[in-house]
Amino acid sequence: MVNAVAFALRHVSASLTKYYYVIASLPDSVAPDVDDLLEPAGDAPYETLKRRLLERYGESDDDRFNALMNSALAGDTKPSQLLREMRRNCGKDLDPNTCFFKKLFLQRFPLNIQMILRTNTYANIEEMANKADELIALSNNGSGSICTVKKKNGDKAPTLEERIEDLEERF
Repeated sequence: MVNAVAFALRHVSASLTKYYYVIASLPDSVAPDVDDLLEPAGDAPYETLKRRLLERYGESDDDRFNALMNSALAGDTKPSQLLREMRRNCGKDLDPNTCFFKKLFLQRFPLNIQMILRTNTYANIEEMANKADELIALSNNGSGSICTVKKKNGDKAPTLEERIEDLEERF
């Protein structure tokens, strides 16, 4: 769909002209579903068309809410990408710098990452997301394995049992 940037680049400001650009750019598969919108309506045909197309094809508030609540950090998704997704889903309904949104964002991380993020102060949530990017990258690069070390036979230290037996023999 033609957007505001395309209109600005073409110096298009008249509502009727914008309307015709959008109608001309609609895919053929959509045309049968919007035949009732193919005639300009009222004094603001572009604005009317935009509103009605969004009503038909846009996500509902319920869809956006569910997407926001179910968004998760998965696979190769960076925390900063997750933040952008969550912002898109809440739209202008929720300020991302509120305590509620930050807690919702933090819940998406493993507990160790949450603890580190909570101990620091950030100017805004983007700064927190960038720090989370670093922490997730570090935790993914670490092997997370424990290495065992075998003692040489010559370095054998007496075990606790051996020490107790030695003490018993002395007394």
